[in-house]
This record gives sequence, structure tokens and C-alpha cells, in this order.
Amino acid sequence: MNVHRVGAGPDLVLFHGGMGSWKHWIRNVEPLATRFSVHALDLPSYGASASVPRETTGAAYLDLVRELVAEMFPGTRRYGWPDSPSAGPSPRTWLGVSDRG
Repeated sequence: MNVHRVGAGPDLVLFHGGMGSWKHWIRNVEPLATRFSVHALDLPSYGASASVPRETTGAAYLDLVRELVAEMFPGTRRYGWPDSPSAGPSPRTWLGVSDRG
């Protein structure tokens, strides 16, 4: 998974929405990087990340994202998501994936 990383401090993970890329956060990354280690993601099949097969189910896609995030942040909590703050385009984006288990 492609990740744009910048800054120093506590980790902050940014998820884009819809048909986007980490560039959805372009105006926010630098200001946030003054206080955080920002990790702005290109989710699989978006931006500069590798594509997934077209027949991938929603559940399989979420499992893949969980695995990739867990690899990026060893020692993550129970569901494989980082304990660090995160942001997405809507509260449902994060809740929809973090409540799976």
C-alpha cells in the first residue's frame, strides 16, 4: 500500500474516501506534520497502490487493508488497527472498518 509519510511525533493515519488518494489530504498534511508523523494512505486499487482483483469482495478488501495496516504498525491492537489517531472523510469510514472483528 502506498503511503505518503511526513513529520515527526505521534502517528496520525489519514484514510481517503471514495475514488481518491492520499492527495485528498494535501492541504492538511504539512500543517499536521508539525505535530505528528503523518501517514496518508493510498488504499489498495487507488492512487499509487497496487490493484486488487475486480472480484474482491468488500469483506476481503477490508481484511486486506487490515493486514497492510498491521504490517505498517507492528504491535497494533486486537483488530489490527493502530491505536494512533486516524481520520477519514466521514466518521462511518473509520467506524465501518474498526468495528469488524
